[in-house]
Amino acid sequence: MARKKLIRIQAASSLQNVLDSSDVKNVVDNNKKLVIELGCGDGLFAVEYARRNLDAIVIGLDIKLDRLFKAGTKALELGLENCFFSRMKAEDLLEFIPAGSVSELWLTFSDPQPKKGNAKKRLTHTRFLKIYNKLLSQNGKVCFKSDSDLLYNFTLEQLSEINIVPGLDVVDTHLHLDKDSPYLIETVFEKKFREKGIKIKALEWEKIDS
Repeated sequence: MARKKLIRIQAASSLQNVLDSSDVKNVVDNNKKLVIELGCGDGLFAVEYARRNLDAIVIGLDIKLDRLFKAGTKALELGLENCFFSRMKAEDLLEFIPAGSVSELWLTFSDPQPKKGNAKKRLTHTRFLKIYNKLLSQNGKVCFKSDSDLLYNFTLEQLSEINIVPGLDVVDTHLHLDKDSPYLIETVFEKKFREKGIKIKALEWEKIDS
């Protein structure tokens, strides 16, 4: 492991806004909108969303601590008191985040896991969709964007399996959405994809009765 990466991993837990998974529930405020980004990477989306929405609590989740160090550092540099990060897997969400508390759950450029045998690892597999649905508040929603045609089409198939019809379905966010839409907040991956002329797909669906 590169020395700089190791230093970031060790330093991540020292940041006041990088929380142990068991402490995430402590920043949840029932009087404020709770926004979760799953797979936040370096935190560009979560930080910008928090900057635009100071009355919301934004929590970025990832499994790599070196990324969370970068994300947490950016939020602190901007003085954002409403932006937090934590290391957490999708399958553990309900263990650490109260059911019915999430207003928006963002899936931004999740790994498409292209190997056919890895379908169950995709973050829009029905086993995860059911977890997200339990996390959502009454009018909560899941917001998905991806460069991957495979993951986009797979997500539509998985939603259909559990009788969810997306309220938003676009194949080019920069063509069809308003410039102030949070879907146009660019991540590191998105910038690279758009430079290559790859269109960004988006889906959005609300909580259903289960």
